[in-house]
Amino acid sequence: MTVHSAPVRSSARSDVLERESDVFIGEEHAPARGRSPSICAPFASLLDVFQSEHVNYCYWKGTRRVSRVLSGNSDLDLLIERADRPRAALILDRLGFKHWPDAPGRDQPALMSYLCYDGEGERFCHVHLHFRLVLGHALLKNFRFPAEEAFLSRSALHSSLPIRVLDPTDEALLLIVRANLEMSPTDAVAARRWRELERKYADDLAHVVVQAEAVRSRAAELFSPATASAIAERLSTEQPRERRLRRAIMQELSTFRMYGGVESAARSGWRALLWGIGALNERHVSAPRLMRRRAPGGGVLIAFVGVDGSGKSTQVGEARRWLGTEIDVLRLYFGSGDGRASLLFRPFKAASRIAAAMIRVKPKGASHGQISDRPPGLFYSTLFAICAIAITPTPSRAFLVKAGRGVGVRGIPARPS
Repeated sequence: MTVHSAPVRSSARSDVLERESDVFIGEEHAPARGRSPSICAPFASLLDVFQSEHVNYCYWKGTRRVSRVLSGNSDLDLLIERADRPRAALILDRLGFKHWPDAPGRDQPALMSYLCYDGEGERFCHVHLHFRLVLGHALLKNFRFPAEEAFLSRSALHSSLPIRVLDPTDEALLLIVRANLEMSPTDAVAARRWRELERKYADDLAHVVVQAEAVRSRAAELFSPATASAIAERLSTEQPRERRLRRAIMQELSTFRMYGGVESAARSGWRALLWGIGALNERHVSAPRLMRRRAPGGGVLIAFVGVDGSGKSTQVGEARRWLGTEIDVLRLYFGSGDGRASLLFRPFKAASRIAAAMIRVKPKGASHGQISDRPPGLFYSTLFAICAIAITPTPSRAFLVKAGRGVGVRGIPARPS
């Protein structure tokens, strides 16, 4: 893919990670300008309208993955001129995109998230509108990069795809700054994916064809000469992040940070704790708590009803995988089969397995197993009554569903008929 003409720098391009791979389109087989068959319909319509109505925008997350993004396999991050914010929001609403605000504690004033369902590709298309370039690690975006107007003025239409992208020099500069600000050893999310992030930024930077002197000159517009030179030197290395450079960038952008050192550390620690609690809640507790974004108009209840063994849990799992890629999903199981039970009911399920092993011949009226003609005794009737009460929809379960809908969680209960 070539989006510019500039001298090629000497460093060789790194291998691309499997999960970060992209389809690179060379000049010899580039598609004609206009809609490409690989572009999902919602993104194609959005970019066409932005172009025809002269909305000042550009894609700013790196041209290496732009074709993968436009195919709907990743989020579309667009930098929008602040004056065009009302028009951009109206266009998205007109095209069927829905505004999904981030969950409390994670929202950013300069960012709006939109979702749209692509019927052809059977997937959700996710658009982020950025009105300020706010950078930082995954748990806390703390630094504004004050170059939005300059970046937008120098952006240009991609050479083979119908989308505006950053100028190559701006892209290289932004990638180095992002790598140094986003890869923080104190960030729990980044620490888990450290090698992957290193490889991603190295590959993104290797994909950009630009001269080091051009990057140094552009960086000097925002940083001191020493920091600008250090940024340009990262072009000749395999890793754009460097500890001393990170400190220099943070110090010189301190005027544009949202929180000071102590407050940012406290907020990052609190968000890391909430992130861990959210992961535990999703796996074990299933309490109605928002961790991603709020649904417009509140949540929706989806019920799968059927006898034990009819495939309710399988369908619920598929629905959760489909919806859970972008939104919060609360799964509740009301049955007595092999589905995921609540914490309250798990001891009863364990006890029922033990009782089933002890009672090999079931009394008259049992639904499965070896059944005799004897009526149920006191012990069997007591166990059956306890389990029946435990799996009956109680006010607490009704409260969970109602609470989940109120805060914008998609509730998917599975209940026996």
